[in-house]
Amino acid sequence: MWKAIACDIDGTLTNENHLLDLEALTWLRIAEKAGLTIILSSARTKLELRIASGFFGTTGPVVAENGGIVWHRSTREEKVLGDLEKVQEAYTIISSRIPDLERVLEGYRETDVMVRGRRATEIVPIIQSEKLDVHLLESAHVTCITDSSTDKGVGLKVASMMIGINPNQAVAVGDAHNDIALFKAAGAGFAVANAEERLMHVATKVMDRPYGGGFADAIKEVLRDNNGEKEIS
Repeated sequence: MWKAIACDIDGTLTNENHLLDLEALTWLRIAEKAGLTIILSSARTKLELRIASGFFGTTGPVVAENGGIVWHRSTREEKVLGDLEKVQEAYTIISSRIPDLERVLEGYRETDVMVRGRRATEIVPIIQSEKLDVHLLESAHVTCITDSSTDKGVGLKVASMMIGINPNQAVAVGDAHNDIALFKAAGAGFAVANAEERLMHVATKVMDRPYGGGFADAIKEVLRDNNGEKEIS
């Protein structure tokens, strides 16, 4: 019996125009009404996810900044897992070598540093050569420099403890590289059809439809499983 859905937002609950997919939102609400706890897991900030959780009507924890911070909407419990000071020191070294890095949302991010664009190929060699205790998590348009001890999988484990379940009782749904750890920590991982190939390699199943439609189909499959394979229409 599945007890929770841990889902990404951008590229998973949204459409190709980066807008919230209404079919995905409908099935997210159906899942909540069926007793599944929704855990939002994203590179976005805690503030953004708190707002999204309130708007979507979800009651479970949010895993923000790629697992750097976990906040439970229902109990207001918060766990800060990432070390911002460590990450900022690493960023100072990295940016001295790559001066055109554009930092975004500075002052709003509590545990990591986000830069615009996919910059891993430039940054990873510096992390390795300087032996920095950070790692990179990429999504579609940004790269996050993150405490090496945190990722979405670690965040899911903390979120699961907050709601009294085992992480393997959660199904993960996502589309990007930063969802790999989430899939590995969960009991199953469903990749929407627009997912990056490296996520597809670790997925339990790749959905036929992309974006929000793929998320909706994943929820239908979870509900069928929980209902003994009865058809969900």
